[in-house]
Amino acid sequence: MYSKRAGVELLVFCVILALMTACHGFFQPETNGGGTTGATAQFAYVAEFSSGAAGSVAAFTVSSSNGALTQVAGSPFAAGVGPNAVGADASGKFLYATNQGGGVSAYTINRTSGVLTAVSGSPFATGATPVAIAVDPRARFAYVVNNGS
Repeated sequence: MYSKRAGVELLVFCVILALMTACHGFFQPETNGGGTTGATAQFAYVAEFSSGAAGSVAAFTVSSSNGALTQVAGSPFAAGVGPNAVGADASGKFLYATNQGGGVSAYTINRTSGVLTAVSGSPFATGATPVAIAVDPRARFAYVVNNGS
């Protein structure tokens, strides 16, 4: 049986999915040497949810030859209460983590090592219970989906 609420929820889900798949979120490609050629290193970032407690964001280097993950030095990195989603800008300069307990943690990404450094003032305020984030391809806006607001 179709209801208006189900239709709206499906539409919201589809919009979120479209934003997230177009906005380089989970895997963040990088190029070594700053040029358009050279070896490619990739980093993967994972929100480590901890219900009701401060969580973290784990960082990994992804092997270009076999996809193996190697934890980045200093990982995991501190986040707010209940981090549950991550999103990065297309340039690979910033990573954001939504915290179910409130706010978005923001980090700069070291383009060589993948190490995260918290941005001054982070976490930043959001609506109630942020659960997902997408960053527009030009890195001008971050869109946060809140549960219950």
